[in-house]
Amino acid sequence: MRTALARSGEALTVSLFGTEVDLSGAPAAPRLTDGEIFVGIRPEHLQIGGEGPSFEIVPSLVERLGSEQFVYAGLPEAHKMGADVARARADEQADTFIGRFMNAPKIEVGKPLPVSFASDNTHFFDPRTQRAI
Repeated sequence: MRTALARSGEALTVSLFGTEVDLSGAPAAPRLTDGEIFVGIRPEHLQIGGEGPSFEIVPSLVERLGSEQFVYAGLPEAHKMGADVARARADEQADTFIGRFMNAPKIEVGKPLPVSFASDNTHFFDPRTQRAI
């Protein structure tokens, strides 16, 4: 997700789905500076509610596959990578946020869903080169 990173002393924050999220505990935090950045969180590293940095999504599609659910939500315009990056990646879902939840209660389309993740499972990428930081 494309977002702006802000540093204030040791604190490191990004905006995810309109919520300011503290990522000071991320392993890459000491190497990051203010400015635009791409933030990645693997679908299986999300949990409903829970501890750690959190934000809210509104599912547009839920796939129930036995004990797991895949949840799809559109990215806010501010998080979209841009057509040039999406084309370079040839990724049809570049503008879709995907979460994978195991043994979770039934998730409903259109109902806000609070999700969280461990900051040490956050990945950062340079927006110009798309290389990991």
